[in-house]
Amino acid sequence: MTMAIGSESPGPVTVLRGHEGDVQCCDFVNDDVLATGDIHGICKLWSLEKRRAVVTQRLHDPLAGVLSLQHLGACEAPRLISSGRDGTVKIWDLERLSSGQGMKMEDPVMEFQTGVYSFCQPRSALIRKACPPNVEDHLNEESRREPEACSSSVCETILDATQVVSHTSRPHLNATAPLVPHDNGILVLTAGTSAGGVNVWDMRTPVVRPCLSLCDASDTTSSSSSCKFGMCMALSYLSQDGTVQDVTRLKVIAGYEDGSVAVWDVRRPHKNLEAVRGHTEPVMCLTVAPGSCLAASGAADSKLCCWSLPTSVPTLTCSTKSSLRAGAPCHGEDLRPVGVTTIGSCTRSAGAICKDDDSTHLLSLVSGDLQLSQPGCNGLDFSPDGRMLASAGWDGKVRLFKTPRQSEKSKKRNLLGVLEYHQSQVTAVRFRQLHEEYALISTSRDKCVALWALQHENC
Repeated sequence: MTMAIGSESPGPVTVLRGHEGDVQCCDFVNDDVLATGDIHGICKLWSLEKRRAVVTQRLHDPLAGVLSLQHLGACEAPRLISSGRDGTVKIWDLERLSSGQGMKMEDPVMEFQTGVYSFCQPRSALIRKACPPNVEDHLNEESRREPEACSSSVCETILDATQVVSHTSRPHLNATAPLVPHDNGILVLTAGTSAGGVNVWDMRTPVVRPCLSLCDASDTTSSSSSCKFGMCMALSYLSQDGTVQDVTRLKVIAGYEDGSVAVWDVRRPHKNLEAVRGHTEPVMCLTVAPGSCLAASGAADSKLCCWSLPTSVPTLTCSTKSSLRAGAPCHGEDLRPVGVTTIGSCTRSAGAICKDDDSTHLLSLVSGDLQLSQPGCNGLDFSPDGRMLASAGWDGKVRLFKTPRQSEKSKKRNLLGVLEYHQSQVTAVRFRQLHEEYALISTSRDKCVALWALQHENC
C-alpha cells in the first residue's frame, strides 16, 4: 500500500516487532536490510522483504543501550557505527555481523570511550582523500601547499587544541580485519567533555584520541563563549555525498542546550563561525539535506527550524594569533540571511551576525518556521531529493513537511501529512528511495518499527 502525499494516512505497510524495549535508533544498510537498536543494547538486522529479523546481536551493555546506529557503506569493508549511553563508540564489521557468526559484545573492529554520557548521538564520516594517518600532519601539509588557505597560526591552534584533551582512552582493536582501506579513514564527531565542546576523533591512529576539540577559547565571561550555549545536544556535518573529501575542509553543525545552532570549521577550532538561537528549548536533533544546501533542527519546543546553506564562500578576517592570519580566506560555508531570527547570546538586532569582522552573515533561518501542534521532536530526516522533511514527535506522530524554500512566504502551509500508528514517542525516522517511491522507517518507545511507503510526485 502506498500513501500519496496529502492524502489521509492508511497506516504503515508493515510493523516489525521483536524488540523487548524502547527502539531508539535505526539506519538502512541497503534497500532490503534495516538496522535498529534498543534501550537494552540489542541490535536487530531486518529483512524488509521477509519482514522479520534475520540477525539479533547485543552490541552494548544493557544499562547503556544502543543510542545511535550509522551505516558507512562507501568503503570496501562496510561498517556499522554504534554508540551507547556509557560513552562508548564501537565500529563493527558489517559483513561479519550480518552473517550471524555468533559475535560477542566485545568483538567490534574498534571501540573507544568518549568520556561523554549524554543523549548526543555521534556522527561518523568517511574521508575519501588519501592523507597521513593523523589530522595534524595533514593540516600541516595543507598549510605548506596552500599558504593562503591555511596559515601557520591555524595549524598551531589545532595542535594546541589537541593538547588539552586527555589521551588516556585506548581502544579495543580486532586485528582480524582492517578498519578501512589504507587510503580512506573514518572521523567520528562526539560531544566534548567541556561545556559546549565538540570532539573530532580520527580512527586511523593505533590509539584513538580526539584529533581536534572544537570549543570557544575566548574569555568565559564573554557573551560569545560556547559555555553560554550549554551542552552539545546534536551533531552533523556538511557534505555533498555523505563523505568528507578533505579533512581540512570539514564543517560541523552543532545544536546546543540553550536552543542555539552553531557552525564550526576545523581550521578555526577555538571559535565557531557563527551561532544562532533558533529555538527556545534545547535542540534535540539535527539533519542536513543531500547536497548540504539545507539543514533542519528540532527541539523540545513547538517548531522546527530550517537553515539555509548556500555554497558560496565568504572571507573571514581575524587579527588574533589563535585564529586565521588577518585577511586570509577561511573557505567557510556562506549561510546567507533569508528570514528573521534571534541571535543566541548577542544583543544585536534580528538578522545580525556573530563574527569577528561583522562583515558577512553566516547563519540564517529559511523564512517561516515549521510549526508542530505538540512540542518535542526526537529525530529528523530529509527525503533523498531534499523536498520532504520527516519529524519524530514526542506525541507518537510522524509529520511530513514540504521543505521550505527561500522564495516562499512564511504563511505558506508546509505540512503535507501526519502518520499515526505509534502508541508512544517516535524516537527516529529514516528515508530510503526505492524505485518510484520512498520508504520511511519510524521507531518508537512502543517497541515497534513501522515501515511506510510514500509517493512523492505531488510534493
